[in-house]
Parts: sequence; structure tokens; C-alpha cells
Amino acid sequence: MKIQPESTPGKSRLRGDRIAFDIAIDGLDASQLHALLHGGSDQVDWLQLASVHGIRADIATSDDKPVSPTPVSHDTEDGRVETTSGGPGQVIVEAHHEKPVNLLPQSLHLLLAQQWARSGILTLHAAAILTPNGGILVIGPRGGGKSVLTLSALAAGYGVISDDWILLGRNTEKEIQVERLRPFMMLRQSWAADQLRTRLPRLATRPVNNRPKQLIRLPENTKRFPIGGPINQVWLLNRPRSARGQQTRLTPTSQTSALAKVVEANMPLLFSKAFPTEHSALMDTIKQLLKNAPAYEVETGTDIVEKPGEVWAKLLGNGRTS
Repeated sequence: MKIQPESTPGKSRLRGDRIAFDIAIDGLDASQLHALLHGGSDQVDWLQLASVHGIRADIATSDDKPVSPTPVSHDTEDGRVETTSGGPGQVIVEAHHEKPVNLLPQSLHLLLAQQWARSGILTLHAAAILTPNGGILVIGPRGGGKSVLTLSALAAGYGVISDDWILLGRNTEKEIQVERLRPFMMLRQSWAADQLRTRLPRLATRPVNNRPKQLIRLPENTKRFPIGGPINQVWLLNRPRSARGQQTRLTPTSQTSALAKVVEANMPLLFSKAFPTEHSALMDTIKQLLKNAPAYEVETGTDIVEKPGEVWAKLLGNGRTS
């Protein structure tokens, strides 16, 4: 994802690397937007910045008019988002709003997600892994093991696009692609993560302030850390039980189950009656994804930590799509 400055102060643009989008931002210059999206938000006083004139976003190349004149207002802890379905939106910060808890302010996240959704682009809490069989979209609950699975893929010699937040949409040829939303991985401290890190001694980590996590900065675009790629499979990751089993299991599942999990991993608000344009565009993307990418349920065992190369070879053999 490219963050580009504009000639007018306080304006910037977001453009896709693998996915076709162009969003105009008014109220944030490129350096401020970069800090908020790329993990340097402690360098930006969000409340002061957003309370001056507000933050506005719109599809830069669109002449579309909102399909509904009914405004939608959604209040978050760090700002209120005001928009209309199919139209531009803005964030307004008032006296009762608080400093963002997350690295990316919730209100800005929602504002950008709605603009991406107008073009059928999903903002997914998911991981993406690139293998010789193609790309794998991994959807699982928070703390469900996405980072461990991506670390094991790295240990097995495969590429990781992201372990946590991605964009999924179409490129200029209308093919489904993903690209990472932020250039770092966040690892929770655990036995599995610690074991896998010993297999990746060149993977530099640093502690995260006030969080029991380790941060890994991702290179710009390398074979091990590509910025994006196509998706050929969808994996629904089940949370490991308190006593993690020994064997990792990959089981075919239905498109209905996969559809429900993809919707859940996006912002459910954008599938509500308040956003008919976004709902329709997002569903078209999901249907195209699942038409061409078989879905599997995955439960990881200790073997994916102890023998990552062997286990991944078996998983890709079972889930072969080519």
C-alpha cells in the first residue's frame, strides 16, 4: 500500500500495490497517515489532530453519489464516524473521545474500511501465507494462533504476507488478491512462538511498549515477506485447546462456513442495512473468492512447531489446488 503526499498541506492519498484503489485523505498529511497505519501512532497526537478540522476520506476517482441520503453516525472511543452508504465520510473528535487504545484509531479504521468497501475491498483480521501452491487466507479468532501458523510457514521456507491485518479485493485484471495493511508482525509470548523463533535466528524482534508481545518489522517486499499475492485456499483456524494436540489436522469445510467466517473477520457493520452499497460490493468479492478457493478447517498441533517443514508438506499435499 502506497501512502503518497499531495501538493496541498494536510492532504494525502492511499493507493494499492496489488489491489486497485485510490483514496483521497483530507486532514492528514502523508507522514501522519504513515505513522497511524504503520505503527508509529505514538508520534501523533490523534485527539488534537482530528479535532482541528476532522478527517475526511473519499474514493479519489469516483463521481458516484451516495445511494441513500440517510446519514450514518457511529461513535467509537476515539472519534465519531459520519458517512453515507456509497459516499465519502469523515471522523469528528469531540471532548468525550479518548486517546486510541489500538495502534490504529478505531474511528480511522472504520472510515477507511468503509471507503475500501465501496470498491468491494475487505479489511480482514486475517493472515496470508504464500506457498508453491498459491496463497492461503487464514481466518481465526484473536489469539487463535495465526501468528504461530505464519511463523511455522516461515520456518518451513514459505512466504508470509501478514499475520494479522490484510486487504482483500480485485486487481486491475479483476483477479482476487491480498496485500498487507501494516508492515509488521506482532507475536504473543507463548511456548510455540518461542520455539519457532529459535528456528528463525535472523528474524529480529523487539518488545512492544506495555504489551506482552514482540514486534517484527517486515521488509519492503522480499520472497520471504511479499507485500501481496493471489489466494487459492481459505483456512478457518480453530483455537487450540488448553492442551494442544500432537497432530495438525486439515479438514474440508463448506462455503457457507467460510462465508460466515470471512464476514465475521471483516467489519460486520459494513454488512448491515445502513450500508447497502458496501454490503453488495463486499459480497460480490467474497463470492468470487470462494468460487475459486476451497475452504478447510485447521486445528494446529505441536507437530507444526516441532516439525514445520514436514507438516507443511503434508498440509499442502492434502489441500492441493493445482
